[in-house]
Amino acid sequence: MEYIIIFTIIVLAILFLLMPFVRGASHVNYFQEADKVKKTKEDKEQNLRDDIESTKLALRDLDMENKIGKIANDDYEILKDELLDEWQSSENEYKKIKSK
Repeated sequence: MEYIIIFTIIVLAILFLLMPFVRGASHVNYFQEADKVKKTKEDKEQNLRDDIESTKLALRDLDMENKIGKIANDDYEILKDELLDEWQSSENEYKKIKSK
């Protein structure tokens, strides 16, 4: 019984963390609004490093869920491509800011 409760909590936590990626473009508006606020170069760099790190963790979780069969292969490929695109755009932005 304890294992079922623990497993349920873990599944719910993972689903909660993946919701921004599943919802699609709704999180884009958040980042556009956040960019309007004047930030220092260091703040932008730190935010991008955080974005890159969270995307890596999301990819790791997605791979794990695919391996245990919680996510269908078609859904896995779609989510993986979205996460990789997000990671690449964050990396490019980080390199742009770092080179200035």
